[in-house]
Amino acid sequence: MRLSPALCLQVSDSSRQLPGAGGYLAQTKCEQLGELNVARPSVAEFFRQVQAETRKVSWPSMGETRQTTIMVMIMAGILALFFWGVDKTLEFGVVALLGLIEKVN
Repeated sequence: MRLSPALCLQVSDSSRQLPGAGGYLAQTKCEQLGELNVARPSVAEFFRQVQAETRKVSWPSMGETRQTTIMVMIMAGILALFFWGVDKTLEFGVVALLGLIEKVN
C-alpha cells in the first residue's frame, strides 16, 4: 500500500501501532521508501476472523427489533406528514403568487 511521504512520517512518529488488515502495519523503512507493508491474511484466515468477530456481536432480541421497527415506521409517518404539509404550504404560496402576477398582467 503506497502512502504519501507526509502520511508516512505521521505514522512513523506515532508511538502506537495502527491496526491493519489481519495484523499491524509494519513500519519498514517508511521514511526512505514512502510506503508501508501490510500483512495480508489468507482467505481461510480472513473468514476465521470474520466468524470470530461475528460471535462478539451483541444481537438484538426479537422484542427490541420489533420495537425499533415500530418506532422507525412512526417516525417515517410523522416526517411524511410534515413534508406533505410543507409541500402544500409552498404550493399554496406559489399558486397565490402566480395568481397575483397573472392579475397584474
